[in-house]
Amino acid sequence: MGYTLPPLLLSECGCDKSGGFNDGWRARMSWADYWADLQAFDREIGKDPYVQAAMIFTSGPTTEWRNFEIDKAQAEIIGRARLGEIVPAPPPVQHEGLPTDETATDAKTLVQKARWWLEEEQRQREAGNTAYAERIRLALVQLLYRAERAF
Repeated sequence: MGYTLPPLLLSECGCDKSGGFNDGWRARMSWADYWADLQAFDREIGKDPYVQAAMIFTSGPTTEWRNFEIDKAQAEIIGRARLGEIVPAPPPVQHEGLPTDETATDAKTLVQKARWWLEEEQRQREAGNTAYAERIRLALVQLLYRAERAF
């Protein structure tokens, strides 16, 4: 005895840390990483025949939601993929340098580097590079642990 599941439409999907408007994919990763995540999600939900569609959350009513935005070029890539066209992978993002790359081992230098990276994180955030700023912030925690152990 079984039953048929009703069709399912996922009204919002994408990348979100905890539900706030500053938590979107742009605050966490590059477009290449997000596109790979979306493709993996699509493959996974494709295994469930009752899932009819999933809508990517792309914008909010104010500018605070900018970290969720999909720009025109990205929307075209998504649309072409949905039409079955082969879409080349986005170019890999060059490694931009992070606090975890620091090679110093003495506490004084590590603390100076931590201050510089904190300033760099703020510069990147003010320039709108929130994904990079977030990566700096997370890596900065590791650098501070190293400084703490060096005392």
